[in-house]
Amino acid sequence: MAEVDLKLPELIPEMARYQTSPMSIDTFALYCLVDCISELPAILEASNAEMNEIVETYKHGPQDDRVQCRTETVFGTMKEVIQHHLATCDEEKVDPHYFLVVADAEWEEKGIIAVNLDSGDPEEGGDARLKPDLFWMKIEESGLLLVNLQIANTDWYEAKENYEVVEEEPWTGETFADGAPTKKPKTDFYIGFYAVQAIDSDEIIQKVQPGPFQPPEDYCCRFEGHLERRGDLVEQATSLHRQRCLVNPYLQKDMMFVAESEDYVEKGLLMCHIPKGETKRVACVIHTLVPDFCMIAHGSKKWSDL
Repeated sequence: MAEVDLKLPELIPEMARYQTSPMSIDTFALYCLVDCISELPAILEASNAEMNEIVETYKHGPQDDRVQCRTETVFGTMKEVIQHHLATCDEEKVDPHYFLVVADAEWEEKGIIAVNLDSGDPEEGGDARLKPDLFWMKIEESGLLLVNLQIANTDWYEAKENYEVVEEEPWTGETFADGAPTKKPKTDFYIGFYAVQAIDSDEIIQKVQPGPFQPPEDYCCRFEGHLERRGDLVEQATSLHRQRCLVNPYLQKDMMFVAESEDYVEKGLLMCHIPKGETKRVACVIHTLVPDFCMIAHGSKKWSDL
């Protein structure tokens, strides 16, 4: 990563005034810590790509880009960015809590920084909530992730766990017997999908994988097998899933998804909890399906809350 000053204040007391404010669907500010002003159109297009794809696909939501750059200033430090943001966010009508920062000239490869100015646990109350935080992430995932944070479809620490880009040893190209890369997914596990024969395996993964523009070897969603249209489809998938888990240790063992209809986009998918022997029909919506699965798997959300 580029050598820029990313140090954060310990607390940001100015954020206390937003703790009781109602949710508003504001745009998100983008700032620069490196001189990339000439590339701003491409940066904004990349950061808005997934959100605009959702709007185009489902024909709803705001038509303007959610991530916008209101200043061409190249700031010297992250603290300067924060000071500017606090001074202008109300007037500019941008989200006070979350914004993006370009901090490396090689942003296409290195990514972008997501910043949260009050990342503390809301239940702690007081100053504990006023802690800023940040993490590097892929630019093409940034705009949609901020929207999901803004409307509380995910929380900050779940987002950081799932989307943070960290330096890691390069993948050697090796795979498990089911074809999954042997490197550990960012979610800590692969998510298994099973479907009837008429459903295209690549198509369903593109419908459910957050950040579908990333390389396939980085996907956490895995198509693990087709099902015969006979008997109990969930029972078939459960048997197949147990076999797949024997050859892929990163496959989440307790839960999986089943698409039992070609109209799964409209009718939804079955999320299956194998130990409980229960299924729940869930909407096939890219920005909630995997986050809900991960929160249940990590224990931050209850199965009964679905």
